[in-house]
Amino acid sequence: MKIQALFVVSLAIVFVSGCGSAVPWITPPATGYTVNNSRPFAKSYNQVWGNILKFAGESGMQLKDVDKENGLIVAELVAFEDDIADCGKDATMQVIERRASLNILVHRSNGEVVVTVNNEFKESRKMMTASDTVTCNSKGELERRILNAAGA
Repeated sequence: MKIQALFVVSLAIVFVSGCGSAVPWITPPATGYTVNNSRPFAKSYNQVWGNILKFAGESGMQLKDVDKENGLIVAELVAFEDDIADCGKDATMQVIERRASLNILVHRSNGEVVVTVNNEFKESRKMMTASDTVTCNSKGELERRILNAAGA
């Protein structure tokens, strides 16, 4: 009888402690990345604009809206790698899609052309009939690439 009671208590402790611990196969997206998403250039507006469009075409970005007069490029990436954004991990689900939406703003300020890159990264996951979409955190790499290309 004492062994049964001890077994039940031990089992209860295992279940309770298991619920309180972190699940090692699921991690949220990391935060704290330093992201520089804006930079001024001492180049002509047309040159910077053309450099960004060239980069977008070479990088496989899908251009959704290009408004040179207002300095707005709306684009989408239909895939991105781990060096671009941190989506965390969930070993219980399969990644089925990664998308990035970008707004690239180009405007004149104090005799320079300023480029600002704003984005949103999403990862879609699925396990049997369950699905989830996670907002990922930028690592600053895509912004760096676009800004470097703008000033080339």
